[in-house]
Amino acid sequence: MKLSKETIDKMSSKLNLPLGEKQSLSYTTFRLPQETHSAIKDIAQSRNLTLIEFFDELLTFIEECEKDKTINFHNLSPGKKSEGKGSHRVRKSYALKKETAKKLERFIKGKNISRDALVDLTVQILKLLIDHELKEKRKKYPQILKNIIGPFCGKAEDIEKNLEKELGGDDPVSRRFSFIVTQLLSLSHEMEENIKEGSAVDLP
Repeated sequence: MKLSKETIDKMSSKLNLPLGEKQSLSYTTFRLPQETHSAIKDIAQSRNLTLIEFFDELLTFIEECEKDKTINFHNLSPGKKSEGKGSHRVRKSYALKKETAKKLERFIKGKNISRDALVDLTVQILKLLIDHELKEKRKKYPQILKNIIGPFCGKAEDIEKNLEKELGGDDPVSRRFSFIVTQLLSLSHEMEENIKEGSAVDLP
């Protein structure tokens, strides 16, 4: 397609698509135990967050804890496990929104805690809370598998057979439904393994 310069100029004046907001980032280095770095990654993945979003949520969690006085950050000092001479701490840089990085610095001002210790502590608390939440949910798995997932898998397999009978196994509808059944059976198997062995049920 070829357009005249006059037409292009006229059409350009009507172009009013919003531009994506460019984030202003600050690459911040934290010196934390390796298990804390791993926890950051695990929590972000389990909550479907980017690492940038994770630190936004972490700061919100810290601010809420101080607001309702759940944790007194003024009198906290790093634990022996985190600060002991034998502890292995790893330097790693993360991309934070500049405003988030500034808020972290402002938050620790006048408090008896360093930025690294603050992040280390709150990540450990978050991990404990999320692990507890997951543990409580997993207590329900046996009943859910028995009363919901299991019966549904059985019905889905019957439908799969009927679709193959009516449409043939190569029909797109049959093939896509077979894929759904495969996912259901995989979920059922992972739940069984979780109940028996405690292995994780993976996210799709």
